[in-house]
Amino acid sequence: MGSRFGDRVVPPVLAGKNVQMLGKLDVLHSWSYPPDVARLMIVIGKDERAWGHAWHVPSNEPRTQRQVVKDITHAVEGSEIQVQTIPSALVAFFGLFNGLLREVSETAYQFDQTFIMNDSAAREAFGFEPTPWDDVIKDLVTAYK
Repeated sequence: MGSRFGDRVVPPVLAGKNVQMLGKLDVLHSWSYPPDVARLMIVIGKDERAWGHAWHVPSNEPRTQRQVVKDITHAVEGSEIQVQTIPSALVAFFGLFNGLLREVSETAYQFDQTFIMNDSAAREAFGFEPTPWDDVIKDLVTAYK
């Protein structure tokens, strides 16, 4: 699964191993659940009121990367693990040689400072609510079991 927490986090957590993340671990971030992204795309594709506007996918309360890893660990009933970060400067350096890391480096600002989206417009216009966070984590973990 090509998500920030898929292959990078769930398998190590299931194995009781430590996790390395990119960016700062303790800044708040809005996380979008791919099925919610797809649901909103379907809604705005069919509703002319949506055309010509940018829409943020309704998301649950912002969480830090450290909190998300803890939620995943709790969901797999694992013991506490160490969460470490790979410095952005190191990712940028390796990005000189690796296209994927170059792209990661270009969006690092989303994980080096608070990144919270205002999704109120989509909630109000379409009555759209995000999938409950516990279900998001459960679905992610289930995909790896």
